[in-house]
Amino acid sequence: FRSSVSSSPKVNVALVCLHTSKLYLPSMMKTTTALLLLSQAAAHLGVDDHMVAVPMTQYKHACGLPSNLSVVPQMASQMAAFLQGSKVPGAGIDEFTSFKTVHKDGFMAIDCVKDYMYYNGDKFGDNKHDYKLGATSNVSIVHYDAFVAKEDQEPMTQKVCFEFCRTVPNMGFFGVVNGRGCYCTPYFEPMESDSSSCDAVCEGDTTLMCGGKAKS
Repeated sequence: FRSSVSSSPKVNVALVCLHTSKLYLPSMMKTTTALLLLSQAAAHLGVDDHMVAVPMTQYKHACGLPSNLSVVPQMASQMAAFLQGSKVPGAGIDEFTSFKTVHKDGFMAIDCVKDYMYYNGDKFGDNKHDYKLGATSNVSIVHYDAFVAKEDQEPMTQKVCFEFCRTVPNMGFFGVVNGRGCYCTPYFEPMESDSSSCDAVCEGDTTLMCGGKAKS
């Protein structure tokens, strides 16, 4: 998974992101807020504890600009209506204008897990019959291949997945499963799995890893 970070053209923010082979996390915090949190965390470090730098990929120049994504109109309308009617954290509290604007400016890898959301949190794609979040959080993940027109889809990489998910408001993470299955999610929930790794090569760049057979 990877976490993505959002910012506006007028505000400095920390960028974070994750892929489907790993979780990525987006952050909308201002840099000053992030620094304050780091300072508070440092104050609680024990003698044997230490803080480490986490590599992140940044695209600050694009934040706040219009997106050039081409999505399936019917799917985009369905998702917009669903999220605008939702009143739970992570989806739809604000006006939903998906796929129109770049909301995130970077990403970083955070974990490699079998994600409950990937298997049970899809309200609109191929797994919609397994959707189980209606009575709880009432959110949905967003699949790249369900929303981007087939003729416009690109061979999957972490960057391709990020560039899609960064246009969906309130999606804090993205992942890639089995080298190609890109999805965006407001949160992730690890579920019981085997000891396999995220060692599937990305469809669009065989020098990179994009999740595992069942993990992101």
